[in-house]
Amino acid sequence: MSDKKVPTPKVTRRKFVKTGTVLTAGAVAAPAILRSSLAYAAGRPVKLGYVSPRTGPLAPFAEADDFVINGVRSHLKDGVKIGNQVHPVEIIVKDTQSNPNRGAEVSADLILKDEVDIIMGAGTPETTNPLSDQAEINEVPCITSDAPWQPYFFGRGGNPAKGFDWTYHFFWGLEDVIGVFLNLWNSIPSNKTVGALWPNDSDGNAWGDPKLGFPGPLKAADWPNRMRVSETPGTPSSMPGVAAVPAVVPVAGGVSSDSVHADPSASAISATARESGSAWSRAARSDLIGDNLPGR
Repeated sequence: MSDKKVPTPKVTRRKFVKTGTVLTAGAVAAPAILRSSLAYAAGRPVKLGYVSPRTGPLAPFAEADDFVINGVRSHLKDGVKIGNQVHPVEIIVKDTQSNPNRGAEVSADLILKDEVDIIMGAGTPETTNPLSDQAEINEVPCITSDAPWQPYFFGRGGNPAKGFDWTYHFFWGLEDVIGVFLNLWNSIPSNKTVGALWPNDSDGNAWGDPKLGFPGPLKAADWPNRMRVSETPGTPSSMPGVAAVPAVVPVAGGVSSDSVHADPSASAISATARESGSAWSRAARSDLIGDNLPGR
């Protein structure tokens, strides 16, 4: 009988992810598993990367990050059982500083230097898209949220017939928020004229896209040819068939729509709308909005 040692197979990151249980399911089951009296061998750490805009103009999207991440760390403090091993869980957090280029950089660091098993992120397409592109290129599982699916998918050049191999996204779409806005606008008297200010990026371009964004549903809802689209003042429009105007100009008797997401110019836009005598400011003075809420 030989006493030669049998080599232990090397567990690569990809093999670990493919053969292990889904981490989210493991996280839910972990407390019950770890209360068992059985002893399990200690496994290698499971590394989770998380990317969000913790500073900069998009920081409001990451306002709750610390609360949520600390809760997850507390929940997984004893690790997760995968097979016959208990793996400690490490969560590594990176800040994009609201810059998509830095987002791509820190995502690459998490994948290539920290060697995370799963990378996650949230907070507008400026965060989710560069993160997901890095994950797709490097074949690392990625889960993102908090960005409409259209600018996420089509902003990355997605093909509905093919999709992506390593990147997954869950969030509502523009069809949902457009329906909400139309219900709001239809609840008050107006001349059905809308002023909008969107950024010249994948997010803003999706909202103003003739097929994917607001123009199509507005026309179908009998608001034909009433949409006036502009981008950040001083920048040209990049949406085919849509002419830019100098700034958001809510027409008297119409309604206004501020920027898509948190933006440094949002307060100035709101002030302009209030000073313009738009329907929103008049409604606020006359309690018109309150009187027209459903059920009142």
